[in-house]
Amino acid sequence: MGRMKKISVLILLILIGIVFFNNCEDTTRPEEFAIEEINFSYSNSEIFISIVVNPDRITEVGSVNFTVFNQDENDEVVAQGQLEDNGKNGDIIANNGEYTKRFNKILDPGKYRTLVEVMQNGERIDSTSRTLLVDPPPPSISLVERTEVFVDSSFAFYSVEVEDENGLDYIEGVYCQLFFPDDQGSGSIDPLYDNGENADEQADDGIYTYAFVLPQPLPYYGTYEFKFWAVNRAELHSDTLTVEIEAPLVDLIAPDRGSYSAGETINLEWQTKLVDSLEIAYDPSFSRDTPEFEIIETIAANEGSYQWDTPETLQTDSLKLKISSVKRPFISDLSEGLLSIK
Repeated sequence: MGRMKKISVLILLILIGIVFFNNCEDTTRPEEFAIEEINFSYSNSEIFISIVVNPDRITEVGSVNFTVFNQDENDEVVAQGQLEDNGKNGDIIANNGEYTKRFNKILDPGKYRTLVEVMQNGERIDSTSRTLLVDPPPPSISLVERTEVFVDSSFAFYSVEVEDENGLDYIEGVYCQLFFPDDQGSGSIDPLYDNGENADEQADDGIYTYAFVLPQPLPYYGTYEFKFWAVNRAELHSDTLTVEIEAPLVDLIAPDRGSYSAGETINLEWQTKLVDSLEIAYDPSFSRDTPEFEIIETIAANEGSYQWDTPETLQTDSLKLKISSVKRPFISDLSEGLLSIK
């Protein structure tokens, strides 16, 4: 009985000693790793790998090796070599403790892991790894045909070509949104078509078409923006393709209203954009329901002004002035108010 007690006490003392020894080791010798941080990235068929070595361990580094594995293919090795701290191949500053490698390599979409090992005298003194998901590239979009300017009352026509690495069947949709001039808002998001209909010439050829019916008169003058983009089944967006289009401008600046004497000369002033020649006219008894304008003069739009000698016999309290494009009469502007001539 006494012998068993002595053995039990001895075992207990041994266990206490082991615990004490382990605790002393943890508190007196903290682990110091050679690698402080790692970077593993992939963009535009270029692989970039770098590590930062603990400054206190730099002198121990013999070489820094890397291996890239394709985890979707049973850890198949797709690239391997050495990181360098020599100011070359993507390394910016030599001998600063940052080991780097930059090189071109096409990686298929999938999951990849890079293993970095710090070696000294053929033995590994530290290692680390980083996992990276490589997404498939987004679809691409390019302009094929466009309406250059809002010049008629029908529609604006655009076609874009869309490509995807996984084929046209992988395209989820192609879209367009119209933005009005001077931050006046935007239109709805509308689809483009590659179905041989809706103004599209040929179905399933990768050429998507958009026909936009123009409101008349145009709500705003200036630069309209059409933004196009494509989305594939992986919900990846193409770059946004922006196309600008100018709306012709005819703006009667003066006069907008006022009282004048018969036979008096009235100075008309205007500004225009994308208009060659103007027709100046007036309606002596203006009615929105049945306007009847009489032509005063046809003049080059870039003149910017015109001196109108009012008829000696003209008397009215409801005269309206109008200027309009000769080629496209619907592009026009009226004096804001009514003019009175006595």
